[in-house]
Amino acid sequence: MRKLGVNVSRWKCDTVAHPLQEDTTSCGVFSLKFAEHLLEGSGSLQFPTSNLDDLRREIATTIMTGSDDLSDLCHFCGEEDTFDNTENVTWVSSIIGLL
Repeated sequence: MRKLGVNVSRWKCDTVAHPLQEDTTSCGVFSLKFAEHLLEGSGSLQFPTSNLDDLRREIATTIMTGSDDLSDLCHFCGEEDTFDNTENVTWVSSIIGLL
């Protein structure tokens, strides 16, 4: 940062109290919860870690409720589905030699 001209001499390094990850599979949960607390400006990085599966469900619910409705998209190509099956049947039939 000094090379960029930022005066870092008054900066203070410190460790903020936070829950510790005790397994090898919850790093994503911890990262997302830390980010959530920082963005909310709560001033604390404390969150309950007694049931990580509940936190996973909470994260999944937040993502799903905040996502766009993808029900009109083709599951294979991601393009908007026209629901005009006659065009699809003709296309598939021509490929397999039925027409």
